[in-house]
Amino acid sequence: MKLLNIILPIFGLIGIGMLGGAGYSYNNTNQFIDQSIKTDGIVVDLVRSHSIRSRPTVSGSSSRKLRRGYSPVVEFTTESGDTVEFVSSTSSNPPDFTEGELVEVFYDPKSPRKAKINSFLTLWAGTII
Repeated sequence: MKLLNIILPIFGLIGIGMLGGAGYSYNNTNQFIDQSIKTDGIVVDLVRSHSIRSRPTVSGSSSRKLRRGYSPVVEFTTESGDTVEFVSSTSSNPPDFTEGELVEVFYDPKSPRKAKINSFLTLWAGTII
């Protein structure tokens, strides 16, 4: 019973912290969308990205697994006529996009390289997680 009295408040604080983080992420994404300009872009390349994931094993050591994903490289033209290219912050395997695919892009007019593809996962994955 004493252990339960210790664990419940800890998990409650963790839950409140995660809820606050989700609210913060949601607010940031909404502000980004409100302040951004929407335009069309084209996927010009797919960049292979790597991440290493460590997992503990039964013996106490850890195993490392290489994960590969593909991030789209998107090119678009701003309202002022500048051509901008950016690599999406999200990757997937298999790739979500193909070279030559037309995509909608949100970009910050003050900093066009801070652009995002208008897709549910790109915009909202952080909030959902």
